[in-house]
Amino acid sequence: MFNSDKEQVSKILQHLNDKLRKEDGFEIYPINLREYNRFVGKEFHLPNDENTFGVVVLSTPLWFPRKYQTWIKQIMQEKVLTQEEFQEAYPDPIKQCFEECFDEAVRDLDDQRPTIIHDFTFLANRKPKMIMAAAGHASGATYYYTKNECPELLPSDEDRISAGKKKLIGIAMHPKYGGHFAFRCVILFEKVMLTDLELNSPVKAIEDKEEIARLILSFNDLWRTGDYRNMGETNGNSYAQKYTEIQMKYWNSPPAERYKVILEMVQTVLN
Repeated sequence: MFNSDKEQVSKILQHLNDKLRKEDGFEIYPINLREYNRFVGKEFHLPNDENTFGVVVLSTPLWFPRKYQTWIKQIMQEKVLTQEEFQEAYPDPIKQCFEECFDEAVRDLDDQRPTIIHDFTFLANRKPKMIMAAAGHASGATYYYTKNECPELLPSDEDRISAGKKKLIGIAMHPKYGGHFAFRCVILFEKVMLTDLELNSPVKAIEDKEEIARLILSFNDLWRTGDYRNMGETNGNSYAQKYTEIQMKYWNSPPAERYKVILEMVQTVLN
């Protein structure tokens, strides 16, 4: 028997907000599959009922110092691991940290049959199981800017390919954090159906077409600089939170070199 009670949805949201707190760098946005399916091609439609209730979970700049650095420090407090030991035990520490967080968050919600679709969950054909940016847009969490908004200001796919570049893809931007955030998962509750879920419309913080074109080009061609993360700021509007210097150093380091940054993160423990 499927549960369509809005009170049940409120309880789920309260539980998740208690487990995945804003103070720890998480944000949660309700969604149902009907709205998600409107933004993606049929090849990305999930087999679930379109009324299935779920949430989009993203991480903000606070997540790194509040959760990840704390998690790393706890590991190194137990035993200071060498680079080889650390990489053997934690081959993908970011992934492992999030898996622990989300598994713990849904542990008491088994009756609602939660399914966690991570940003790194792929199908057999190596396509993502869900398009996180589309889920973010459908939930109202972020606005997804695409080349369709300013085609006259951007090179065509043919021109890009002939120049040895990939086709332009869109980019999601958060109204409070710009590009200083990341989608982490969608949690679907297969026993919770909601036909009249009210969702917020995404906030389009960047209206100027030339600025949108610069944003898309910066994200596609110059993403390593991170400049796209701050686009959309004006003299009267600065993003509320941004990645710290140590975060950017970590994200921009190849995985094999991140151990050096980890040592910087936990140096207070090592001393």
